[in-house]
Amino acid sequence: MSDILYGLPAEQYFAADRINNSSLKLINKSPLHYQASTEQDREETKAMLIGSAVHTAVLEPSTLLDRYIVAPQADRRTKEGKAIWSDLEASGKIVLSQTDFEMIDAIQSAVFAHENAFKLLAKGHPEISLFTEIDGVPAKARMDWYRPGIILDLKTTEDASPSGFARSCATYGYAQQAAWYLDCAEASGLEAHTFIFLVVEKSAPYAVALYELTPESLEFGRAQYQRALNLYKQCKKDDDWPGYSSQIEQLSLPAWAMREAA
Repeated sequence: MSDILYGLPAEQYFAADRINNSSLKLINKSPLHYQASTEQDREETKAMLIGSAVHTAVLEPSTLLDRYIVAPQADRRTKEGKAIWSDLEASGKIVLSQTDFEMIDAIQSAVFAHENAFKLLAKGHPEISLFTEIDGVPAKARMDWYRPGIILDLKTTEDASPSGFARSCATYGYAQQAAWYLDCAEASGLEAHTFIFLVVEKSAPYAVALYELTPESLEFGRAQYQRALNLYKQCKKDDDWPGYSSQIEQLSLPAWAMREAA
């Protein structure tokens, strides 16, 4: 049985006790890291806060000013400043600095000015939560944007060039994410044959790009998540969540380090 939920608050999605892509990435690091994450409260970092604001600005722009407000030019040490900030905090909105708000506004403008990105966002739904089952394991995924056949994932980055974002895909496991989301969508009964990254740089000129991974890269990502899923099932069966090896192992320098030294 699968559930497809539109508009589910993010905190409710994250609270659901199911395996998701982030869980699988931790398991691939070590089951111990995953187990530790289940015992800790999820804390929102500054980067996560800005990322959420960017998603709102691009994917749900009509709600941006309902959720966020720009920090006023008021000295919190003065009586007047304290009163202004007290009213601000009572509003229940998330406070952004002027600098951060200007960056978010520039990112939004850059995405909307990109012809094909704008077309992709002209039809569809934001923030759809999927609750399903993969290989007998309760699973979940939260799609940034979905339109029939296409999952769109918004990423901010320092370098949106093909070579730059390819490095990001390798570093952050984006191929695994793409495969996981496509498979969760299929398991939920949604038509989804294409996963597209909408990538935008976080500094001027806020360049925008659209990328689709090759079939070989997607299969690599699928193998990554399946390996983690199998390991999770074994650890759960044994109730044993090991960390790194207890043995002394030989370590080789990365190939890129060897090449640079040559």
